[in-house]
Amino acid sequence: SESRQSLLADVNWRDAQAPEGVFASRADAPGVWRLDPGRPPVMIAPGPQGTRFWRVSRGSVYVLDDRGSQTALVRHPLTRGSSETVARGEISDFAVDPRNGDLLLVRTLQRRQSIGLLQVSRR
Repeated sequence: SESRQSLLADVNWRDAQAPEGVFASRADAPGVWRLDPGRPPVMIAPGPQGTRFWRVSRGSVYVLDDRGSQTALVRHPLTRGSSETVARGEISDFAVDPRNGDLLLVRTLQRRQSIGLLQVSRR
């Protein structure tokens, strides 16, 4: 079989994910972007410069935003709807369960890391 490769975006892209489309962050710009063939990239979720901690799951992009006094985990719908903060605190990383949308948070407390399950109610 023969494979083809097509360029979706130019340089400075990183951390690509493709569960519900193609998404990536940039080393030189804030946020998470949707990459569609033949179209310019579109920012779909704001975030800090060089956003590194983000996940796409179940119709939303989750972004760890450390720009405020407390780190916030923010959910941005891929289509319509408002963004919402789903957790705050000393969050150093997270994962989203693709089966049910539950969030696993990694928190660093007094130099020790712990993992906790956060079940977010759906409206």
